[in-house]
Amino acid sequence: MSELIPPYGGRLVTAEPSGAERRELAARAARLPSLPVADVTLAHMEAIATGVYSPLTGFMGERDCRSVVERLRLADGRPWPWPVVLPVPEEWARRRRAGEEVALLDSGGRLMGVLGLEDLFRPDPRWKAAAPDGEPLPLGRPDAGVMYAGGPVRLLQRRPARFPRLQQDPVEVRATLAGRGWRAVAGILTRHVIHKDGEYVLRTLLEGADGVLVQGVVADADEPRDIPARVRVRCYEVVLHQYFPAHRVHLVVQGVSEPLGSPRRALLGAIVLRNYGCTQAAVTAEAAGAEEAGDEGLGLQMVQELYERFQDELGIRLTFFTQPLFCDACGTMVTDKTCPHGALERVIMNRERLRRLLLAGIAPPPQYTRPEVASILLEWARGAR
Repeated sequence: MSELIPPYGGRLVTAEPSGAERRELAARAARLPSLPVADVTLAHMEAIATGVYSPLTGFMGERDCRSVVERLRLADGRPWPWPVVLPVPEEWARRRRAGEEVALLDSGGRLMGVLGLEDLFRPDPRWKAAAPDGEPLPLGRPDAGVMYAGGPVRLLQRRPARFPRLQQDPVEVRATLAGRGWRAVAGILTRHVIHKDGEYVLRTLLEGADGVLVQGVVADADEPRDIPARVRVRCYEVVLHQYFPAHRVHLVVQGVSEPLGSPRRALLGAIVLRNYGCTQAAVTAEAAGAEEAGDEGLGLQMVQELYERFQDELGIRLTFFTQPLFCDACGTMVTDKTCPHGALERVIMNRERLRRLLLAGIAPPPQYTRPEVASILLEWARGAR
């Protein structure tokens, strides 16, 4: 077996007790003050407890949160770009004190985990809802009736797995990759269907790695304008199984939606991929927050500037991809770096244009997507009309 890159921080956090320890904690939790939390909070708790967010052991207190917002570092100095926080009603917070344990419940009242309460705080008025660099962060106004609870968590129950075969913890994925003998592992996070532009990125990554970890993000699958997760997963599988060597790709899905769509979240995505065993991560226009072809330059530049500040400490190499397109004149997938032709020769597509085609019953052009993928998407679109 090969030796993979160590997790970020040196070890994978595990905070999911089993056996007698779990039974004792669950029995004690039945007598604790409780707090119903949102599904996104449960997703973060699972990510913390299973090592996806290593080295975090819990929700951030004020020192860590302030430091992350202002410096993109935890209070101990380690780079971390995104606040992972637990919002609580101010009225509830007034009745709590540091040192207590709190039972965390889902919306149906089921016990999901336990928080060791160490801190209760309001966001600084200067933070407002955006960081000093202008990127919106998940922090409300100090006068919004919401506070934040910080402290370590222990996971007692997971949310029902939407894709049990593909939802794997970092420790499971690392065992699989090591068993295949991989050492140089490239990774990519995506929340969209893999079309030929995505294939271009994957093939480029494969040229310089033992294998590629493809991680589909499914937490936002039920947003009204999204292609549902079940459809995207079918598309992932057909592309990877039919057009890539099976022994050189590994597909997983995760339910944490943060590591996509902005420069800070792209950096968090790199940390997540390192925790899964990746030595290299792709940064695409999607990861940088660009939705339109041609708009990705600024987003990619912002990610690159952040990365240059922290690359030695992050310990994972980022590879940046401008948006690939099919050029009819070249007869292949290209980027602005490799093709001299203009828009008239290129097949330009975006999410909204693709959606309109599908809902009209029109297959996307073969230069853009595989026929098997087009068939799956048209089948979905017929039911969505």
